[in-house]
Amino acid sequence: MPQMSGHVNRIPIPPAIPMPLQEATPLQVGDDPLHRPFGDTNLRGNLAHQRVGVTLEADQHVGVIRKKRPRRIDMRQFFRDIIIAYLPAETKMEKLIRGAANFNKNADSRLKDELGRLAANGQTPSTLLITCVDSRVLPSIITNSPPGSMLTLRNVGNFVPSPEDSWVGGDTSVASTLAFGLEVLNIRHIVVMGHSECGGMAELLARRNDFRTDALGTWLRNGRRALQKLVTRELMEEGLNEVNRLSQLNVLNSLEALSFYPEVRARLDRMQLTLHGWWFDIYQAKVLAYEPRAGRFVPVEHAYEATLAGFADANPAR
Repeated sequence: MPQMSGHVNRIPIPPAIPMPLQEATPLQVGDDPLHRPFGDTNLRGNLAHQRVGVTLEADQHVGVIRKKRPRRIDMRQFFRDIIIAYLPAETKMEKLIRGAANFNKNADSRLKDELGRLAANGQTPSTLLITCVDSRVLPSIITNSPPGSMLTLRNVGNFVPSPEDSWVGGDTSVASTLAFGLEVLNIRHIVVMGHSECGGMAELLARRNDFRTDALGTWLRNGRRALQKLVTRELMEEGLNEVNRLSQLNVLNSLEALSFYPEVRARLDRMQLTLHGWWFDIYQAKVLAYEPRAGRFVPVEHAYEATLAGFADANPAR
């Protein structure tokens, strides 16, 4: 069946999305249409069903609607609901655009001055943070870091490939970031931060016996050592599910991989660099850090208790 596009009473309808052939499915009262994908067979037209008392059915292509058992309806409301059924909910991209426009218009003058200073003088971050691409992980907010203080590298699963895998696999993004951060910016700390409910770790578990040769499967191979540690008792914590435990093990695996990079090893030996393992618990909104003496992740204020105490002594409250 050819794709459709057209107009309903001059209401624009976007081009249809091809879908697998199947019988038309009646829209069910009680479905939550706002959580259905935009090409779903049931559409989001049950808004109209619930509000105006008609039963709509979607054919194999979006844009083909059959109406059954018509009753007295408010036509203005009906066409309003048809628009809702066809148009996706307000996209997060639109929110980002409005946010960027608002930033251009209302950014604090102090922030503008600081960015201007950084543009003129360059950046001097002391820390490289390697973390996941997950949209729920917000490094600057979590660490309360101002612009210019932290170099950030993000990838699926916050993996650090071994130097050999980096060159053999052809992905040198981590290696090049390390070289830039250490040799050009002279960073003194590297933090690897994983997080709870990580989609990358869930996918790693799902593919543990079948790493396909697609881009994601190739990248997830970097987590094989963390997978192997699942059979040990390392980081066995009550209430820590398999995905979250794997995520914590992966942080330790990435720290180990870092130590094999020559530029990292040399600075560790000269005590010019410190490695840190962090883990962000999304549900608890809490940052944990790996404590080697305890052999587990603990709240960051406990792991760095001496550091925080020293900072407080050096900066007494006024």
